[in-house]
Amino acid sequence: MKFKDTRINAGGMMRCCLKSLELAKKLPDECAEGEIVPCRYSADPSHTWVLRKGVWAWNRPAVP
Repeated sequence: MKFKDTRINAGGMMRCCLKSLELAKKLPDECAEGEIVPCRYSADPSHTWVLRKGVWAWNRPAVP
């Protein structure tokens, strides 16, 4: 999937999240399902985004 064809789930997003994903655009143009992008501004390694079904979202366990 092309990065330009992905969307962003904006719920709970901060400006630094957008910046992290903007920087990720410099990665190879192809994005794979399950690809993870770390927050470039947080010291917490658990602050990441994941690509699920073409949508970038916080990398958190799914709520049943």
